[in-house]
Amino acid sequence: TEAVRRAMMGGLATRSFENVGRAIGANKGLSKSVISRVSKSFAEDFKKLIEQDCADVVACFIDGIYFTDEICVVAVLGVGRFGGKRLLGLWAGSTENAELMKTVMQDLKNRNLNPKLFVIDGSKALRAGIEKHFSWVAVQRCQVHKKRNIFAHLGDSHHTWANIEMTKIFKAESYSEAFKLGKAFEKELAKINITASRSWAEAFPEVITVLQFKDPDLRRVLSSTNPIESLFSAIRGITLR
Repeated sequence: TEAVRRAMMGGLATRSFENVGRAIGANKGLSKSVISRVSKSFAEDFKKLIEQDCADVVACFIDGIYFTDEICVVAVLGVGRFGGKRLLGLWAGSTENAELMKTVMQDLKNRNLNPKLFVIDGSKALRAGIEKHFSWVAVQRCQVHKKRNIFAHLGDSHHTWANIEMTKIFKAESYSEAFKLGKAFEKELAKINITASRSWAEAFPEVITVLQFKDPDLRRVLSSTNPIESLFSAIRGITLR
């Protein structure tokens, strides 16, 4: 809890609070007692956050971000039965490693989490943690991340072609159609760059898991980790991290 508090509020030191107070027109900066109350309130709210029951959650977005050189914060965003999203918790560690992921998964399991789907990026430690603690739950790999990975392995001259092909796969009418297109794409990639082909194969077919849903809105929302990255972006704006 303390590590998370420092990561989230580390950009708001006493002097910063005082400057903020003056910037909004206060005659004096915010006092240390006010800062202390804010910190205490954060701790109380965070305790409620990490103790909430997760039995109603049907899908989870999970991602990690470095707020400092020493602290990696993993966030889990849950989607309830009626589509509402809420933050399920924040966990801090030195890296997005197996030990941290073990803690995340065990905490969520202890809070009755049993979703139908996890939406994740390409973290191997996270994928291994899911396999160990929630092996029965389907996984959707972030399509946005995978597109970036493939582009990074290809020359600029192949980007347009690769983007068109991946878009066809991700927008396919059915899972079976996407599977066939994905396998064909893997073979074509191998002719251009074997590393790109291996990168695609490593994530396939988990990049098309959402195509098993019929609802186009569900497919769109659950196809990437964008919702949780938006949360990180907002936090960075506040903490200046």
